[in-house]
Amino acid sequence: MVAAALLRSVADGVYVVDRHGLLTFLNPAGHRLLGYADGELDGRDVHAAIHFQDVSGGPLAHEDCPLLAMLRAGGATRVESDAFTRKDGRVLEVGYTSSAIIEDGEVTGAVVVFRDITDRRAVERRADRLSAEREQAGVEWQRNLLPARLAKVPGVDVAVSFRPVGDEALVGGDFYDVIPAGEGHLLVLGDVRGKGPGAAAIAAMVRFLLRGAADHDGDARRLLRLVNDELLQHPSSRFCTLVLAHLVPSSEGRLRAVVSCAGHPQPVLLTAAGRTRAVGGTGPLLGVFDAFDVASEEVVLEPGDSLVLFSDGLTDIGRRVDRPAAEVAELLAGVTGHTSAEAVSHLEQAAGVLEVEDLPDDVAVLVARLRPVVAELPTPPPVPVGPAPADPAAVGHVEAAFREANDRLASGRPAAEPTIAVTCECGHEGCHELIEVPHDAYDRVRQDARSFLITPGHEVPRAEVVMERHAAFSVVRKHGSAGRAAAADAEGAGRGQD
Repeated sequence: MVAAALLRSVADGVYVVDRHGLLTFLNPAGHRLLGYADGELDGRDVHAAIHFQDVSGGPLAHEDCPLLAMLRAGGATRVESDAFTRKDGRVLEVGYTSSAIIEDGEVTGAVVVFRDITDRRAVERRADRLSAEREQAGVEWQRNLLPARLAKVPGVDVAVSFRPVGDEALVGGDFYDVIPAGEGHLLVLGDVRGKGPGAAAIAAMVRFLLRGAADHDGDARRLLRLVNDELLQHPSSRFCTLVLAHLVPSSEGRLRAVVSCAGHPQPVLLTAAGRTRAVGGTGPLLGVFDAFDVASEEVVLEPGDSLVLFSDGLTDIGRRVDRPAAEVAELLAGVTGHTSAEAVSHLEQAAGVLEVEDLPDDVAVLVARLRPVVAELPTPPPVPVGPAPADPAAVGHVEAAFREANDRLASGRPAAEPTIAVTCECGHEGCHELIEVPHDAYDRVRQDARSFLITPGHEVPRAEVVMERHAAFSVVRKHGSAGRAAAADAEGAGRGQD
């Protein structure tokens, strides 16, 4: 009697069926939830009465019913989401637990405790939708905050990588740019305190402030003071670190770089001979002190020298010393003679960036290398025609375009800048766009199954990241879920061949 009284008083629905699935008991809460009067369901097949369809409204056969399966096998089961149908035909989303009743070793029935989760599931679905919208907004934020392509610096090979902390959709405070400034170009790499849209908004403000102010004058110290004044007046009270390097052509193929750092790790100069040292005058954080002064250092880049700018996120992974520039200089060992893109990739691998699923901080790296002088060689013959699309109707047209493009490139391009015309490898159906790609970049990408080429304007999947941006193409490196999927596909193909 006490047990019956308890069952009648609980807020959850409770029903009992016999070994055949026929109802023998339904408590008041169950009557209320299912819309049946007392006694209306007694003796009826519960599956046929209330459990004949799933959450999506599709039919649920007797043999697929988990409740009836439990009656056959015994034991207990817990279901997070299922559907019971009320008397009025409305589908009720429920969660339930069911336990077999065993007497003398045989299953004689079952007890089912269920509750209405319709409202809770609606809240969860709304939260999932908001999370997806927030994620998409983060992708759009990041896409719009970072430059779609970097300005070309004559004679300089520039490569950049940016990896935001945590979920790639979450915008970060790191930013970078290459801006025409006076007679040269301004390399920019900064880090705003904090994460998310607030930090990203400040990063965008600083980047576009520099773009507007650097048109006629690349004086790094003046620009840093300008940013400091603007941040002091901003209501967010966020501070920022920033490094600026103004590159100006010098005599005999050299490049003069005036470098200033405000609270930011000093860049590292990597010479063609393999020597490294930290460069750049230093100053305080931006947006903190009214009395602001920052020093500059002028360095001269010889052909083959590289200037490496980075955010402190690069050295936050397994930091061994509290001197970021010294650690990056150590990581650059063995990079002499490599392209900027190869140097960026080497740094990320050596620092362990690619091995960490959840980065502790945003990681941004920008490498600018003054191209070495290459002896002029005879103009190379036309390069082979690249792969044509599988669509027979388009093969002739694209092959002709390839030959024309490659003949034009081979006849007018010096040997120091060999270029090939290839089709975009973005994977978009029907994409046959031609790209002019340097041979070294094309060969490197084709040998690396984790990379591919796309034309600017094509959307980069969220699980992948742009390793290099050029005027006519971008190199995209697969990682995260995309990399795992590619590895799984390759493994499956290998098994098929076996």
